Amino acid sequence: MAGPLLDDTGATGSSPVHFTYLRIWQRQRDQSFRVLLDLHVPTPRPGVSAQGFTRAPYSNRFTEYDDTTPPLGTADELLNAGLRSDPVRAYRQRLSSGVRFHRPNVAPLESERRVLQWLATQPAFASVNTRRSEAARSGDLGFTWGTYARAGRGTGRTGHYVRVWVRERDGQWRIAVDVLQPQ
Repeated sequence: MAGPLLDDTGATGSSPVHFTYLRIWQRQRDQSFRVLLDLHVPTPRPGVSAQGFTRAPYSNRFTEYDDTTPPLGTADELLNAGLRSDPVRAYRQRLSSGVRFHRPNVAPLESERRVLQWLATQPAFASVNTRRSEAARSGDLGFTWGTYARAGRGTGRTGHYVRVWVRERDGQWRIAVDVLQPQ
């Protein structure tokens, strides 16, 4: 469902522009895969990646599907409700061990500690609304997409978010990747 995260460098005028990408793939009825979402977020410098493919850490994997825990859309809506008042508290119990945050003009944040430290410097959201949620048939991976607005004026105050979620052994959804895409 989620494609690899790639760093790329483009050129605008005489100065390079750097991006981090997130691509979400979806299996089609004919068993082929198609790109469902393709996002890029500007970063202040080129990203550093290990050579080759590096699998995201995911040792606490959910393996037995059942319908007793809240659906993914509910997990996203509960997070969004908390983001309107206290982003650190809202995210604190919902981050997976290998979490990755992509924010405009910020190098990717790659650990729970770094994400929470950075969030402590950010304002709450004025509104955050889930527009779509979808989970794999296996019940262990999914994504949500929605809109956000922050108080105040200026660039990046409104836009879209995408989250890739993993369902852990305890049945709870945790965020693996969280991306803001300003309008």
